[in-house]
Formats: sequence, structure tokens, C-alpha cells
Amino acid sequence: MDKKKPAIDWFKGAVLLVSAGIVPAIVKMVQLHPRTSEYGRVRAQWDIFDAFSYDKMSVLMIMGALLALYALTDMWGREPKKAVKRPENWLSLLFLGLSLISALISPYKDVAFNGASDRYEGLWMWAVYMLLFVESRIFAENKKSIAVLVSGIALGAFLVGTVGTLQFIGKNPYEWDGVAKFIMGDVKGGFSMRFSSVFATLYNPNCVGLYTGMLCPFFLIAGIAAPVKKWYKYVFLALAGLMLVCLFGCESVGGFLGLASGLAFAVLTAVAYFIRRAGKKGAVLAAASAVGFAVLAAVVLSGNSMIAQKVNIIRDTVKNPSSAESPFFFKYIAMEGQNGHTAVITTLTGDIEITVENGEKKIEFYDGSTRSEIALKPADEVAKGFAQSYVCEIPGLIASGLNITEEGFMEFRGGDGAHSNTSFYFDISDGDLTYTDMFGTPVDLDKDYPSVGFKGMERLGSNRGYIWSRSIPLIAKHILTGCGPDCYVFEFPQQDVLSKLEYLGNPNIIIDKPHSFYLQVIINTGLVSFLALVALFAVYLVKTVRAVMQSTDKTMLGLRLGAAAGVIGYFAAASTTDSVVSVSPVFWILLGLGFAADKLSDEASDEEKTAA
Repeated sequence: MDKKKPAIDWFKGAVLLVSAGIVPAIVKMVQLHPRTSEYGRVRAQWDIFDAFSYDKMSVLMIMGALLALYALTDMWGREPKKAVKRPENWLSLLFLGLSLISALISPYKDVAFNGASDRYEGLWMWAVYMLLFVESRIFAENKKSIAVLVSGIALGAFLVGTVGTLQFIGKNPYEWDGVAKFIMGDVKGGFSMRFSSVFATLYNPNCVGLYTGMLCPFFLIAGIAAPVKKWYKYVFLALAGLMLVCLFGCESVGGFLGLASGLAFAVLTAVAYFIRRAGKKGAVLAAASAVGFAVLAAVVLSGNSMIAQKVNIIRDTVKNPSSAESPFFFKYIAMEGQNGHTAVITTLTGDIEITVENGEKKIEFYDGSTRSEIALKPADEVAKGFAQSYVCEIPGLIASGLNITEEGFMEFRGGDGAHSNTSFYFDISDGDLTYTDMFGTPVDLDKDYPSVGFKGMERLGSNRGYIWSRSIPLIAKHILTGCGPDCYVFEFPQQDVLSKLEYLGNPNIIIDKPHSFYLQVIINTGLVSFLALVALFAVYLVKTVRAVMQSTDKTMLGLRLGAAAGVIGYFAAASTTDSVVSVSPVFWILLGLGFAADKLSDEASDEEKTAA
């Protein structure tokens, strides 16, 4: 920033830099408890261990509070009449206002305002996002202040990209003793690695795909367009390389969709620009460049075996919707017998039949030709939270048994070695057998749950087809005001245990997100709020294309195209991924940067015209 700007803007710049550059890299284990409305309903464990979200949320809340104090005097103070007329301002306020209404009328207010555990995207966090967007746009009023924002985004990309690249080459920093001890701090236990793909500091590979699908096109376009003699050209290209390595490492189809969409937008806009500026000669050169880019992209993507495999799976699923077979050991569960005293769990190797009648428990195994009774033996150690534990040997399972509480809540557990242990829960308090969820609530296994689309394609996109098919019916129920920010977990049909068993391999998995930013916003805060965001993005893209076509200022052409490509990349990748505190702050700052860069270029063009 130049010396003419108020000193307090340096403070605002530091806040935005921390939000974009430091927050994505924070990894620190904390031990927490679920919110009141979560425990016993969508959370079975009282202790939650969170390394990737809580501290990020905490720092963002602090940054948001600081920006809010600043905004009270600065947001509208510089140009109040223009600020009210700016569509990006009132569209962001409209979205936030609708989110507030949604939170106020939500039956899950503690989550609606503060966010669900592990996610923390309640109303307050969305208010922080809107502040980051508006304040970054106001802050970046000259090239030096824009450089501060770009530096913050670049710092975050370097930190995240470095960790991701080390994971990609097999040198995972989380496996280093010093790093693991620092992350764990005072929390007892070890730092477990949940993913074989690159997840960097962003919680899971899908988040890495969202992050890199946004920043790879941003840095690549900005780097290519930067002057050869400028040092930052090579910094941008190096960061684009880091992002690309992480993108390949995370194996996210959504991330590649974001990268392809962002680059396609930038290339097409650049082609139109050169046609407009250089006539036929420029058109031929631009068209040849676009074809070369498309061929290069196809070669690079087809060379990645994992991406090619996923694309083939998607293609086969779409062509033959019902052909995909369940890969899981446990296939089905039904209550049978004259009075429903027997639970029949169908597996790859046969049927496990659990019978409880008048308090007597019996397990039999039927392989299609022979039925044999399975002996139950008292376990050497009683499982935590239970009064009795038994072990047994069942074909195909490496560990199985029963756990029973004093109140008559029974768990049958089985581990097949290929997947994590799977449990089935029953109420035997009255001496008979009733199937329940893991919270002890009876489940009607014959109930049909509403489903729209993806029939036979439930396994599409790592089983996203199933989640989307059960999420779409929720739109009509929450079309106006939604169920509350971050409250999707309460509305998804969690008792759809048969479908969960078939498509996810575990009847007890809690679906806490729809794996789509679009569905996430529509269901949580309503369709109108989503349309407000779509309008905000559309306003930005129209402004950018118009500015690129009409502006005579070439100094920021690459940055404007790169920012727009990043926004497009995020919006495309978000079709298969949710908004998360690890990535969203960077997106909203990038969007604010894009608006500011367009405004600055327009002002430069106006000055040139006036001078002429």
C-alpha cells in the first residue's frame, strides 16, 4: 500500500493476509464435545478429536471480529452512495440476511449459528466469509494493496502445496515425530492418517481438489501473462506447479473439473480478446493456442491412471446404470421369523442369523446349503460402555461378537479385514429383538425414503449419486428459508440404513454434508439465498469479461483473467464438494480481489481516455 493510505489499512491487510495465507495451513489437534442438538442424534461419541477445522474456525472468528470492528466505520464510509448501488454489496447482504432468517427459525439454533462439529460453518462463519469478501474488495484499491492480497494467497498455496507435495513423494510430514507431537499437543493418543491420497492441511483430498482447482488456474494464468522480466512471473508458475502436483496427488475428479473449467474460461476469453485486438491474424494465433491447450490438457489428464480409472467408472455407470455391484462384505439386513425375533444379515459368504426370544440369544450361519450354530464365548475384556461382551467365529469375518448394556441395548460387530468394523444395533430390553440405529431409536427397515434421480447410478462419484438422490427431495421442504446454516445433517434421512449398507458399506455412517456446494446452500439456507450467490458470481464474471474486452489497461490483464479462472474453478469443483473452513476464506478473498482488480483497471482506462 502507498503512504497516502491510512495506517489502519496495514492492519486490515494483515488480517486478510492471515485469513488467506495462514489459516489454510493450520493443523492442531483439539478434544471437544458435540453441540447439544447433535449428541445422541447425529453424534454417538461424547469426545470429538479435530485437527483440521476447529482452530481454523477459531482464528477466522477472531479475524472476522477485527474486520467487523473496522467495517463499522469504513465499509460504507468512503463512498456511501456508490456502496449501496454496488450489486456485489447488496447481493452479499441479501444472502447474509436470508441466512440470518434461516438460523433464527431453525429448530437447531446452536448448530445454525455456530456450525456443526468438524465443520463450523454456521451463520457466524458465513458472516466472516462475507466480511472477507467485502473488505478485501474495499482494501485492494491500488496495485500495492492488491499485491498484499496476492501475497497472502501465495503464502497459503506455498504452505499447503509444500505439505501436499511431500505427501505425494512419500515423505508425509505428519509421520515425523516432531510434527506429530506438535499437532497432538496435550491431547493423548496418536495422530492417525486416514487417507492414502494427498490431503495436505485441508482435512481431506476433496478439499485439496477444491483448493487446487481454484488456485492452479489462478496462478497459471497470472504467471503466463506476467512480463518475462518480472520475478513474480516465476513465483506464480512455481506455485501453479505445486498446486498441480497436489491436484494429481489428491485424485479429485472435482478438482480437475475445476482446473479444466477455469482454464477453458480463461482461454476462451483470451481468444475473444485477441480476436478483438489483433483481427484475423490474432484470431488464427488464438485459435491455434486454444487447440494446443486442449490437446495438452487431454494428454496430461489421460496420463494419470487414477483419473482415467475414475472417468471410466463414471462412463460405465452412466452407460449401464444397474451394472455396478456392491463391493462390501455386508449386503443386507432384514427382520424375519413369526414375530420378527430373528435378524438376518446377508454377507458375501452367507447369512448371519441372530435370534433373541424370551431373553435367549443365538447366532447361526447359513452358507446356502448348511446351517450351523455359532458358539458365543465371553470376551476376555468387556467393551467400554457395555455390561457384557461375547466373541464368536463367523466365516468371512476376522473379528465378531456381541456387546450388551444393562438396559438391553445390543451391538453385533463384525470386521471383514477389507473395510472398517461394521456394527448392527438392536433393542432386546423386552426379551425380543428390535432393530435400532446406534442411538437406540427403532428403525423401520420397510420404510421407503424419497429419492429423485440417479436410479441405478447411486455409486456415481464415490457414491455421491446416492447422497444426491436423497438430498434433492429436501429442496422442496426447505426451498424458502432452508433448515438452518450447517444443519443439513439433521435433515438427511439418517435411518435409511439399508441404502447406506448397500452403497456406503456401513448402516451407521452419518451423512453430514451433501458433497455439493449447491445442494449445501439450497438445503441449509434456501433456494433464494443460493440464487443470490449465483447472481453475485454472475455479476463478477460479466464485469470481468466486459473489463477485459473494453479496458485499455494491460498491466493487470493476467491477474484479472487468473482471478476469474480461479472463481470459475471453485464454482465447478464445488459441484462435487462442499464449502469448508479450510478453503472458503481463500475463495471469498479471491473473489473480492477479482472485483477490485476490475475496478482498478476500469479506473486506469478512464484516466487514459481523459488524458487523451
